[in-house]
Amino acid sequence: MHFVSQSSQATFLKAGPHLLSFFNHPGPYIDNPQDNIAWLPQASQQKAWAEHLAYIAVDYLNHETDVELAYCVLAQLTSELIDENSTAVYVPGESSLIPNDESLYMELRKIASSRDSGVILQTN
Repeated sequence: MHFVSQSSQATFLKAGPHLLSFFNHPGPYIDNPQDNIAWLPQASQQKAWAEHLAYIAVDYLNHETDVELAYCVLAQLTSELIDENSTAVYVPGESSLIPNDESLYMELRKIASSRDSGVILQTN
């Protein structure tokens, strides 16, 4: 029902019916992100994109699941991963970059609460 498995390139997480992959990359999402900011309308987005030095890609692997539930699960888990070292959350399918400011955690929790994901986070 639940497991975590790691290979040389990725980590897989199964949380109930949801399967996700995590890929850590020690460099920017694209080469020279500071040269590719025109697509971002807000200065805070441009700053976060230009300054990021690495990324973690989190992919939802249950393709038969509707997008709303997938985003709910991704938001729930991602909200627990962000910290002061996180510059932003990028949603490629939406071409949306959300800078890590005082509202990011609450925005992710809002998306996470849009549906019952069936995932129960345990804190110690």
